[in-house]
Amino acid sequence: MNRLVLRRTAIRRLAAFGLAGHSAFAAGLDARLTPEGVVVSAAGLPFLRGKALERLHDGGGVTADLLLSLSTSAVGSPVRRAVGRFVVSYDLWEEKFAVTRTLPSKRSISRLAGAAAEAWCLENLPLAVDGIAPARDFWLKLEIRLDERKPQSAVRGDSGISLTGLVEIFSRTARAQQPNWLMEAGPLRLSNLKR
Repeated sequence: MNRLVLRRTAIRRLAAFGLAGHSAFAAGLDARLTPEGVVVSAAGLPFLRGKALERLHDGGGVTADLLLSLSTSAVGSPVRRAVGRFVVSYDLWEEKFAVTRTLPSKRSISRLAGAAAEAWCLENLPLAVDGIAPARDFWLKLEIRLDERKPQSAVRGDSGISLTGLVEIFSRTARAQQPNWLMEAGPLRLSNLKR
């Protein structure tokens, strides 16, 4: 059974943003297998809340960097990673969200409610699992960092946002004021995942 495990450090981070007590996090991190790979969902994951939502309602944009990684041991290094950058905006007239995935490839959607926008980001972050045996245990880790600033030059290359730059963002410690979440699930097996 897939279960959400929040690390103590993540709970402290959530408490700093007033989100640790929300019951929505008790729902868990679920994984399913699609033709593109493993896709996760986190029922009620509220990353478009607080200051990020205020910024959106004021006409600004919010960038959400997501990293989904797979390890073959509970404390091991990742053997697979999926990285995505999503830019969220809000239509004041329709009171709906629009999301554009800018990395790894461009894809957009609009006219979504807040929870649907958050779910769309996760659904559009498939993790390739080629080479992982169906009966082998593995662990998933989902990291989300919001950035309300313009993209840093280290993330941008001549051809736009670079995958290497985005992976480097997750290797650094989050800034004290940067909203971020860390969730883990496992052990899981491909043979047991919903399709």
